Amino acid sequence: MIKKQKAKPDNMALWNKVSKTDPKTTKVFKGKGGFNGTAICAQAQRRKATEVFGPFGVGWNVGEETFEKFDLSEDPHESQLVYRATMHFVYEDKEYSFGLTSEIQMFSYVKSYSTWIITNDMRKKVRTDAITKGLSELGFNSDVFEGKFDDNKYVQAMREDFAEPPPATKSNRKPASKPSAKLPDWAVDCSAETQRQIKQILKWKGSQCQELWDGIADQPDVTKAEQFAFGINEYVIEKSERDS
Repeated sequence: MIKKQKAKPDNMALWNKVSKTDPKTTKVFKGKGGFNGTAICAQAQRRKATEVFGPFGVGWNVGEETFEKFDLSEDPHESQLVYRATMHFVYEDKEYSFGLTSEIQMFSYVKSYSTWIITNDMRKKVRTDAITKGLSELGFNSDVFEGKFDDNKYVQAMREDFAEPPPATKSNRKPASKPSAKLPDWAVDCSAETQRQIKQILKWKGSQCQELWDGIADQPDVTKAEQFAFGINEYVIEKSERDS
């Protein structure tokens, strides 16, 4: 007996969904020693997480957060603030979680002033860094972390992928098509002028053409088309008087 094999899960589905980065949400920065890097907009990354998982606090959140000072030496200026937390998220109706961690120097030395200064917003910075790195574990903005943004051709390709369609203008807006009045089969024997008038009346009130044709009785000396043409003229004159 052949057993039905379970479908192999697409392990790259989530990764591929969030790996590409819109260049508009990045910024080039210079690090120590002339190093150039690409910084990711943390808020844009959180927006993408909300798009995939749901609102923060509902579809994903960060909990069990702790901030701890860690001394690297007896010098109090050589200290780090260590952040630890757990990221929780829901994907395809299942709950998942994994740990976050990051650290930041609490002080920096300014040579021009020969003094130590405390790092501004260190709690915010270390928490943001941990969340950014944590989401990258799931594939968010993977192309940046893989170094693909060092390739100008790749960046240009991403600009084209994320480009918004141009707004409609007079030059590219398609003119609205006007409804055309289709000539009924029973009007093919009428004269060209009568057919033109039929089309005009169809635009005004199409049902009256059919009613007029159906109401004409056959006569030996006058064709039905001629009677219809006379009725059409009467209708055109009457409408012109009403509109004037």
